[in-house]
Amino acid sequence: MLIMQSRFIARTIVFIPKKRIQYLELRQSPFQRRSDLVTIQATVASNGQSGSSFRVKHMGNEDGSRLLLL
Repeated sequence: MLIMQSRFIARTIVFIPKKRIQYLELRQSPFQRRSDLVTIQATVASNGQSGSSFRVKHMGNEDGSRLLLL
């Protein structure tokens, strides 16, 4: 189970069963690289044609790398 929490104006918490994750991506902009931060995006399977994506920005690089090893 992957639990992603994000906050912009309102807090969003997403519980994603591990078997539903189709794609897990780690991205890093030049600005994030300077601060050792990353953005992680999980795309999940859905009943329709396209999946849903969930993203957490500015996560610590070490934490993001650990999530890729799910």
